[in-house]
Amino acid sequence: ELIGSATTLPATVADGYDSSYEKKLDGNTMQKAKRWAISKMAVVDGELVTEDQGVGYAFSTWVREEDGALCKPGGVVEAPPIDPAEIQAKIDAQAAVVRDLKEEQGLGNSDPEVKAAVAELLRLKALLEE
Repeated sequence: ELIGSATTLPATVADGYDSSYEKKLDGNTMQKAKRWAISKMAVVDGELVTEDQGVGYAFSTWVREEDGALCKPGGVVEAPPIDPAEIQAKIDAQAAVVRDLKEEQGLGNSDPEVKAAVAELLRLKALLEE
């Protein structure tokens, strides 16, 4: 959980502002975050001085390292991009399962196991077309 977790972040920003900051935090990567120096002005010995107080961070998306999902505030989680080669490999494996059920085990198209295997094969093929 990103929110509420203690983590170490840089305490300063070299140029005062960074608009494309990325940082790994507890298995998540902030994307295109903005960070800026937070300063306080004070009069010290009759002179106006600026004292660094810390760094502010703002980000609207982060990537979950465990599965590559894109996360957004409010609990929104988007599935990671699909690798066509990976889906094709799954299609090939599922097609082999269907062939085995029909040719090796002698099951027909109306058998529940074949129907389930074909349904999965069609689902995988639909993913590839997206």
